[in-house]
Amino acid sequence: MLVRVVIIDMADPANPIGRTVGRSTSVSVDGEQLFLISDQIARSPNPSTIMGISLPVPASDAHRYVDNARFARSQACETDPVVIADRFGALNLLRMQDHPLLRSNIPDLKHAQELMDCASGRELLDTLRVYLRCGSLRAAADTIFLHHSSIAHRLAKLSQRLGYSVDSVENRARATAMMMVIDSIAGSPI
Repeated sequence: MLVRVVIIDMADPANPIGRTVGRSTSVSVDGEQLFLISDQIARSPNPSTIMGISLPVPASDAHRYVDNARFARSQACETDPVVIADRFGALNLLRMQDHPLLRSNIPDLKHAQELMDCASGRELLDTLRVYLRCGSLRAAADTIFLHHSSIAHRLAKLSQRLGYSVDSVENRARATAMMMVIDSIAGSPI
């Protein structure tokens, strides 16, 4: 069974998940409230409560992902109060201090491994690598001798496979982090 760790500040007395049969109750630790919820977030938590939600993990490893939920909460604000760690992809690896995250628990890296297992997927990742290094479609196209619309098409296919737009400004750091992890472990499975 996969669960997620949810963290909110003790200053917010409302249980954002709700108290119903079958739901976990909060635990207070160091001025924070911690909850466990199922991997499938059936409904949006209370959007007025600033909270962080960890990556999905086996229930037996939930204690290792409290810091991951804290990292997600540190990125929350009034305009974006509920932050789920999945959105950070490989950037989740930056925050872990004592217990490194298993790369296999990070959706971006799971998808990248699937892509690396086939030639067309490797071609898409290679295109992303060149695009990120060059900074524009035209510069990437000139580097690998393709038309810029071909680069755009490949990035669109990759975005569809990964579940986020790899060429958008807000996801550039996420895509770069994913490629850095892939490149740092080249030759070994993610």
